[in-house]
Amino acid sequence: METYTHQQAAIAVTDTDGKIIYCNAVFVHLSGLNRDAIHGTLIAKLLARYSERFLDDNFCKDLLIHDDSTTTVVIKWPSSKERKYTVSHSHFSSTNGFPNRVFTILSAGPDDNKAQLTSPQPKLHLDKTALSKEYIETTQFLIETNVELRKEIRQHQLALKALKESESRFRNLTETTSDFIWEIDKGGKYTYVSPKSQDLLGYLPEELMNTTSLLFQDPTNVTRFIKEIEVLKTTARGFQGWEYVVKHKNGNEVVMESSGEPIFNSSGKLSGFRGIDRDITERTEYEKKLKRAKRVAEKANEAKSEFLANMSHELRTPLHAILSYSRYGEKKVDSAERTDLRHFFHQIGVSANRLFPLIDGLLDLSKLEAGKMNYNLIHDDIRLEIISAISEMRHLADKRHITFKIQQPEYIPSARYDRGRIAQVIRNILSNAVKFSRENTEIEIGFTLEKSAQGDDLIKTTITNSGVGIPETELEAIFDKFVQSSKTRTGAGGTGLGLSICRNIISDMQGRIWAENTEDNRTQFHFTLPATPAAEKIGQILLQKGLVSREDLEIALRQQKIQT
Repeated sequence: METYTHQQAAIAVTDTDGKIIYCNAVFVHLSGLNRDAIHGTLIAKLLARYSERFLDDNFCKDLLIHDDSTTTVVIKWPSSKERKYTVSHSHFSSTNGFPNRVFTILSAGPDDNKAQLTSPQPKLHLDKTALSKEYIETTQFLIETNVELRKEIRQHQLALKALKESESRFRNLTETTSDFIWEIDKGGKYTYVSPKSQDLLGYLPEELMNTTSLLFQDPTNVTRFIKEIEVLKTTARGFQGWEYVVKHKNGNEVVMESSGEPIFNSSGKLSGFRGIDRDITERTEYEKKLKRAKRVAEKANEAKSEFLANMSHELRTPLHAILSYSRYGEKKVDSAERTDLRHFFHQIGVSANRLFPLIDGLLDLSKLEAGKMNYNLIHDDIRLEIISAISEMRHLADKRHITFKIQQPEYIPSARYDRGRIAQVIRNILSNAVKFSRENTEIEIGFTLEKSAQGDDLIKTTITNSGVGIPETELEAIFDKFVQSSKTRTGAGGTGLGLSICRNIISDMQGRIWAENTEDNRTQFHFTLPATPAAEKIGQILLQKGLVSREDLEIALRQQKIQT
């Protein structure tokens, strides 16, 4: 603890505003106040309290200037009772990078002493033997004070350097991170925005400053925030992983993920929040794709299970009939009448014919997927194949009073196709049209000339029926393997392979097949085929003209490979 004598100088140190930041024990004793009451008080105001004369503004200003000056003031301290002291003061500002400090030195003594310190850093050139104990002690105290102040300056410089390094690290982190760092006040307005906002959202930091946080531009998030985060005005908890959608400056939607924590001031009151936002648009889109793929896989699995159930029924029923009638025929072959035997053979044939398209479809699908389906392409009028397919469907259509109408275009709708395979496609589409159309309706077949994306000529064939319709969400899926429309699917019938095979066949012939619904609730199936003939090879031409047999052609081709 500091001690003092009445002969020591009273010393106070102020900042450039004149507020006392340090004083020695003599100053405390003479003022009659404690240190807490002195610190932060304006020195001019404190001295004016005990001065016999009014301390004018010039005096107060003198205490704050940087140049050395001396003013003599007579002060009657409370602690000195009736005795008056003559007090002189001088001051100076510090340098070396430390904030300016004003040193005020009050040398106290009887009136006859009249001693003054006229320099902020006393240069005592007087003979030491002539100095009184008072000035020796005062000088020693000033030296000690100077040492302490230098230590303080050094500590402040180190703290300032550490602060600058910390600020530099923070700035580097905020500028190099791929995330958007922010701070907001209690009202939800930005008080800090990192430069990354321009890369992620197209906005410069200054464009977002003092605007409402992007997270809180959605009223739903505001309600959630008040309910879950801002519990009381003085307490709050952080949040993590909140997702919101905001528009980029260019108009594109960006999905952001936000996390934050509360900020409390020195009084412990909530002043705002700071946090990090990151762009998760790609991740969100990827997750959506995964979910869609999962749903497709689940539907495919369900379709496969249903396919196996249908196949089990479709295969077992005719096989059971074939085996039953054949065994019964074997037993009765010697005793049964010819009409009974004819019936047995007929039922065996019917069941075999029922099995044939199922097995044929499976084999076709296997060949198509393996790329081993062979095509014999011709260039001819597609109407010939449609007329042939209609003649096969006529009996079934007549039973349901369904008619066919083929449009007659001004041009010949010639296309390049394999006759057997295109007939398979047309029969499948017409069969479904007859099967699922309402009675007493009409099936229309039309043709259109179109251009492909590459500019090639195409013939589009459209088959329209008035049936049960296909849901919009299933128009694409019905061409997948094992899939049937929910409007046409039955518990025991169909394999879901027909349209899938049709798509593969049309695709192999450089065409496309699709379905759509019309405004008057009718269903249309479209398929396109190239309108230009294929470049025919010499071997195919000779084969078609009957000038060479297929066997001779194959032998010639093998010999050609051996020679080359």
